[in-house]
Amino acid sequence: MPFAGAECIRCLSIDLDNTLWDIVPTLVAAEAELKAWLRRNCPAAMPHYQPHATTAIRNELVGLYPQRAHDLSFLRRSVLEAVLRRAGEAPELAEDAFQVFFAARNRVTLYDDVLPALDRLADRYVLVALTDGNADLSAVGLAGHFDHYINAVSVGAAKPAAAMFEAVQCYTQLAPTEILHIGDDPSKDVTGAHRYGMRSAWVNRTGATWTGPESCPDAEVADLQVLANGLLA
Repeated sequence: MPFAGAECIRCLSIDLDNTLWDIVPTLVAAEAELKAWLRRNCPAAMPHYQPHATTAIRNELVGLYPQRAHDLSFLRRSVLEAVLRRAGEAPELAEDAFQVFFAARNRVTLYDDVLPALDRLADRYVLVALTDGNADLSAVGLAGHFDHYINAVSVGAAKPAAAMFEAVQCYTQLAPTEILHIGDDPSKDVTGAHRYGMRSAWVNRTGATWTGPESCPDAEVADLQVLANGLLA
C-alpha cells in the first residue's frame, strides 16, 4: 500500500537496535565474551561481576552523573572500573575489557530485509541513523548506507527527547514534516517523532498490538521492505 504523503518526505531517520537487528542475542553473546575475558585475565573480579552488583553500581553512577545517564559506553567502562577496584585488580584493565564487549556488541545479525531496503531507499532519501545506543556503523558494516549518524552521546540526550529529532533537522535543514522517523519503540520512536512534528513509521516485527502512549504511527510495517514498497510505490 502506498505511504500517504510520501511525496513530501525527503529524509528518513532510522533507529538501529531492534529495528535493523535484534539486539538481545547480540548483548547476550557480548556479555558471555566479556565474562570469559574477565575469567582469563581478572579472575578475582568474577565474584563482583554479578547482576545485582553491577546494577547497583550503574544506578549509583546514574545518580552521580545524571547528565551522562544516556552514555552507555561511559556507564559500562565505569562499572568495569568499579568492579576491578573492588576485586583488587588494576582498574586500567577496564578499557581492555570494554573493547572485548564492544567488539562483540557490534557483531550484529541484520534482519534479512535491511540491506535490500536501505539500498532502495538511499536512491531517493537522505538516510540518517538515529540511535540511543552506541553501535559503530563501520564495525556493523552499515556506514556506507547512511548519510549521517547521530546518537544520544553526541546530542546529550536520548529519545524521546526533542533534541534527538532536532539534531536530524539541523543536519538536513528540512522541515520536520519532510522527515519520516522509523523505529520499533512506540514511546521513544513514534511519540518522540510526533511531539517534534515529524511523521513516523512503527516497525512491528512481532505483530504486537499498538499500545503507544499517544497518537498512533503514520504507518505500521512488518519490516523495511514493506516500508520501502509503500514509500517508493
